[in-house]
Amino acid sequence: MKVLKSIFILSLSIVFAINFLNCEDQKLIVSVPVADFIENPRDVKKIEPCFSSQLLLNDKLLLVLDYENGWLCVDCIEQQEFCEGKFEFRRGFVRKDQVKEIEEFEIYNVVVKSCWVEVFDINSNPIMTLSIGTKFKANIVSSGGSLASFLCIFLPDGRKGFVSLDSVRFFITPFEFSEEDIRNGVCIAAKTFLGTHYCSGGRSAEKRPSVFKEGFKIFDITQITGVDHSSLINLVYRANGFEIPSSTVDLFYNSNELQKGSDLKKGDLIFFEFKMNGIKNAEVFLYLGNDEIIVTSKKRAFCFCRSLGIDFFGVSIKKMKNEKIYNNKKVYLRSLLNNLQIIKSMRDFFLFGTSDEKIHDRAITI
Repeated sequence: MKVLKSIFILSLSIVFAINFLNCEDQKLIVSVPVADFIENPRDVKKIEPCFSSQLLLNDKLLLVLDYENGWLCVDCIEQQEFCEGKFEFRRGFVRKDQVKEIEEFEIYNVVVKSCWVEVFDINSNPIMTLSIGTKFKANIVSSGGSLASFLCIFLPDGRKGFVSLDSVRFFITPFEFSEEDIRNGVCIAAKTFLGTHYCSGGRSAEKRPSVFKEGFKIFDITQITGVDHSSLINLVYRANGFEIPSSTVDLFYNSNELQKGSDLKKGDLIFFEFKMNGIKNAEVFLYLGNDEIIVTSKKRAFCFCRSLGIDFFGVSIKKMKNEKIYNNKKVYLRSLLNNLQIIKSMRDFFLFGTSDEKIHDRAITI
């Protein structure tokens, strides 16, 4: 039996390797507002989601294997995992009808900063609705009239759409920024999630009811949306022009430690470890300042703000120290914004993605 299992694994590895060589560097982008990114090629259960993350329109992918039953195995460039001491592209499966093959990746200069933004055609018919954190290429509409306050964006299917300038953030390079502005922007974006339902693995704003107008359906009403702790942080940083990891572990390894609670500033991160039913768990919260965090609660099933301190850790935040245990929780205080080089790196990754060398050298392992 062990021999047969070994032969099966070897055969599967060979199939992956052959397909990888045949489709090496084949570039894809997500062509729907939200797509589930799963570990196994099976349909997502609508009552109990089984996806490990989600992809947004225009997220960049590299094909690994054209799998069976309409699934593709892909590497997601904008979601990376910390593996064996280094960061690798996150690998998973996506539906074939939710992506589009392209020749070269675009440089995106706009990101959605509102929870949802509606995209219209030239005749004001709704085309689709996009989640916070969605990136795309756009031009400012220079003509006057009703389109003067809109951006013209380019969609994966070749169409042009129009979005309100108030709902997006426009980037130019090189850019100037202040740390305070970034921290405030991150916290403002985080508060737009208040009331959003918790969804394990979710990485999208909670959808509003599907809108119909003159026969145009702008969102798939069966698509599950929502956020968990780490994906909320990923999206609010993305909405401010910074690409960061989307999992708790990877956020930890990509941030800098702080020594004490009084070092925390808006937009910093508080990690803690705890045991539940004998199993070690880890969570991360975004610090909003004034002893407040934003919480995505599985128990309460939605996002809310709460004060941290004596009621939660048994000590005030200012008296906390890094890597100490409070109320049976080991606390880690960390930041993504206390190092200019990290800030620049996150912005460059947001604008330009990764290097061609890293794309070519990515692992073939399964």
